[in-house]
Amino acid sequence: MDSSDKGYVDLFLIHSPNAGNKARKEMWLALEKLHDEGKAKSIGVSNFGIGHINEMKDYAKVWPPHVNQIELHPWCQQKEIVKYCEDNATIVEAYSPLVRNYKANDPTL
Repeated sequence: MDSSDKGYVDLFLIHSPNAGNKARKEMWLALEKLHDEGKAKSIGVSNFGIGHINEMKDYAKVWPPHVNQIELHPWCQQKEIVKYCEDNATIVEAYSPLVRNYKANDPTL
């Protein structure tokens, strides 16, 4: 990277769908702009359900999201959204895969 290159981020996520559909759309369109400008190599979402992702079809130029980051571990498998993401070429990224160490003494581990 030379001194004129401003750089980029590898992945930029919308953290939560809880702001409402208008805010989700506004945030997604902002991420698409960063992606178009080469400032974000990949864009995605976090904690989005199937309905939230389907809603994006109405306005997204980049669809499906590249990534959906969700809580995922043996005690929270979220099979329905995982399958949906797999079927739609969205990478599932797990957060809390070690259950925040709450289950460190569980024999399952």
